[in-house]
Parts: sequence; C-alpha cells; structure tokens
Amino acid sequence: QLPEQARSFEPALSNDVPGLPVPQNWGLGFHLTQTDLPGMRSKGSGGWSGLFNSFYWIDRHKGVGGVLMTQLLPFFDMPVVQTLVGFEMAVYRQVGAAVPAA
Repeated sequence: QLPEQARSFEPALSNDVPGLPVPQNWGLGFHLTQTDLPGMRSKGSGGWSGLFNSFYWIDRHKGVGGVLMTQLLPFFDMPVVQTLVGFEMAVYRQVGAAVPAA
C-alpha cells in the first residue's frame, strides 16, 4: 500500500508528492501502474522518476515508452508533471497506442 502523500523533509529538494488516484504497486526496479489509464499507459506498465524531475515509463503491452529529462529542483515540480502527462498522452495519440503484432 502506497501512502496518500509522500511528505518532503527537505522542501528545497522535493515538494510533497500526492499519491496517484489509481491502483499502483512496486516491482523489481519499477513503480507499477495496476490499471489501464485512458489515453495513456496500460496496466502493468513500469516507470520511475529522479530527483531532478526526470521521468520514464515502459508499457510492454502496447510497445510504447518515453523519457522526459530535466534538471530542475525541487522534485515534483507541477509544471513538469503537467508536461509529463501531456507528453505521455501525445505519444499515445501519435502512435495510436497499438498493441504490437506477436
């Protein structure tokens, strides 16, 4: 169970990070999304983020992934988070979110 909010102990480095309003979990090396996100990643997709607001995700089901890298503090900068969501949605629109042929 992930917390509803991760509180920052050092505001210069990180903002408080709210929990996502969707089922999520941890895997070996990834934060896992446990449900399909409309217009975005599939259930079971893995991702991670770094202190300087760098993010990536890998959607093995749809054969899609992406990386957004910045050098900005504090972590979880809301304009960067909004850019990430828009970027992910644009990637899935562009590629048609098609499941690759077996």
